[in-house]
Amino acid sequence: MYKPRFEADFNDILERFVRCYHHLNLYVYDNKQKFYIREIDFFARQGESLGCLTFFQDKGMDPRYQRETPMDLAWYTRGQNTGSYQIVLRVETGKLFLRSYDDLAKKILTFGKSGDMPPYLIAIVHTDQENTAHEFVKLLNRNYKMPAKSLILFKIYNFDKKYFHKMICWELPLKKTTPSRTVLTDTGINGLISLHFKDQSGYYKLNGEPSLNEQYG
Repeated sequence: MYKPRFEADFNDILERFVRCYHHLNLYVYDNKQKFYIREIDFFARQGESLGCLTFFQDKGMDPRYQRETPMDLAWYTRGQNTGSYQIVLRVETGKLFLRSYDDLAKKILTFGKSGDMPPYLIAIVHTDQENTAHEFVKLLNRNYKMPAKSLILFKIYNFDKKYFHKMICWELPLKKTTPSRTVLTDTGINGLISLHFKDQSGYYKLNGEPSLNEQYG
C-alpha cells in the first residue's frame, strides 16, 4: 500500500464530530435517513476543510479502488508526482443487528477490483448491544485485512427509542494505549441531540450541569 502525504488524525476528527454534533440540527423525532444525510455531509465538510475532494456514493475515481458497490463517501487528494487524484479515506455505514458479523465486515471493507483498499476508513455502525460491538471489533482486528488505520463508531440504540443513546468509538488496529471511548447523548427540552465524551465529565454537554463523578468509560 502506498503511503499518502495525507494522514488522518482520528482523534481530531472524532473530537470535532462530538463537539459539533448539535450543529447538525438533529432531533429525537427525526428519521434515520435524515441522520444518515447530515452525518455523511459532516464528514464530507471535514474532508473539504482538510483540502480533500469529497464524493458521495463513489465507485472509485482512483482506478486502484474501483468497485461495484459505491462507498457512502470518499475523500481524494492530488498525488505528489502524478497530479492524479488518489483516494485516501472512505466513510461507510452499516447495521449490525440486521447483518451477520461477516456480512457487515464485507460491506464496510469491500476491496476495489484490484484487491486494494484506501488507507483510512471511518465506519458508522448501528447496533443495540455494546457486547456485540466489542465482539465485532475483535473480529475485525483478528480475522480481516484492514486499512492502515480505521475509526469505528458504534451508535447504540435502545429498543424503545428511535435515536441512539450512546456511541462506543474504537480505533483500529487495536492497541492497549488506545482504548475505546464512550460518547453520551444529551437531548434538550426541544429534543435537539448533542454529544459529550463520558471521560470529560460533561465538559461538552449543552444541557444541565457537568457531573463531577463521571469516570472514563
